[in-house]
Amino acid sequence: MQIASKACTKCGAEKELTFFDKKKGSSDGRRSRCKTCRAILRQVPGNKKRMQKWKKRYYEKHKIGLAEVSKTYRCANKEKLAEKAKMYYSANKEAICKNVAKWKKENPKKASAATRRYRHAHLELERKRSRDYAKEHRIEYAMRLREWRKSNPVKYKNSNLKNNDRRTKMLYDGYVKGVLCCDSILEPSDIPVELIVVKREQMRLHRELKKQAS
Repeated sequence: MQIASKACTKCGAEKELTFFDKKKGSSDGRRSRCKTCRAILRQVPGNKKRMQKWKKRYYEKHKIGLAEVSKTYRCANKEKLAEKAKMYYSANKEAICKNVAKWKKENPKKASAATRRYRHAHLELERKRSRDYAKEHRIEYAMRLREWRKSNPVKYKNSNLKNNDRRTKMLYDGYVKGVLCCDSILEPSDIPVELIVVKREQMRLHRELKKQAS
């Protein structure tokens, strides 16, 4: 018959089995000390260092297996982990933002690289966020941009040229709309998405033919 509770050998309190970590070798499948007592023991300076060293050795020895187990668990519990992360962020938002800002300040190159990777992987989402933010904070956004232009005329000129080159090369919606409005009475807001897509493909094909001819 399986027992429903047991006494902790450290604090002596009778607790349910869920309050004890699992251990395959024991008779009841649980450790003799409860989770609370084990957590307190881990915080003792000497024990904490020994635990950190042991964890490091264990990870190095079982790195591949742990990675596979972690990947399987994440795939099977995506919604649960996302909800847990959301709750943790809400409860610790100030501390997390402070740590992130500190890390970015200490590691500017890594932070820039991470930002570029994220934006490249979530390009459409980032564009949508940027458009939504500009709409919601139109006056504030315009004032900040105006001030920045006045304070950094050279940077503004160079960034403007760079952005224009990028828009031309990547055929962004704004650039394609500008081409369509050039020889017509259409306003950018009047141009449907379907027409932008067709014009973009036409321009890409034209560039490819021109490249092959040269």
